Amino acid sequence: MDTGAQWSILSSGLVKCMFVKQSLQLLICGKIKVADGAVVNIHGSVVVTMESLFSEHMIKCVILDDDGNDQCIIGTNFLAHLDIQAILNFKENYIEIQDVKLLLKVIASVRPQMELFLNATNNNLLKEIPAEE
Repeated sequence: MDTGAQWSILSSGLVKCMFVKQSLQLLICGKIKVADGAVVNIHGSVVVTMESLFSEHMIKCVILDDDGNDQCIIGTNFLAHLDIQAILNFKENYIEIQDVKLLLKVIASVRPQMELFLNATNNNLLKEIPAEE
């Protein structure tokens, strides 16, 4: 889980592995800025069911244009699920989910520049949000 990520991410390589017997063609539909500042193409979004110690949850994931990786990053949109009841405590570096405390590895990263965010009301099209002056 990446508490700095607004969205959960699946790589296109992982999605294509799930459909190995089918010819899957993913069209580019937008861009997103990732943690290292790079702007990467995205293929839209999917809703997946995630099983955890706490139960099953449906989460929306953006498909990142990366065939070379089989990766899944769970973002903070997962924490908004009604059954999760999560508490993030950055002062003491833990996340509490349904009375279970898990330690966090906190990495601070601040970028004083214009950021790009997905606009959920427009089906994940990019919206440019200028930095405050």
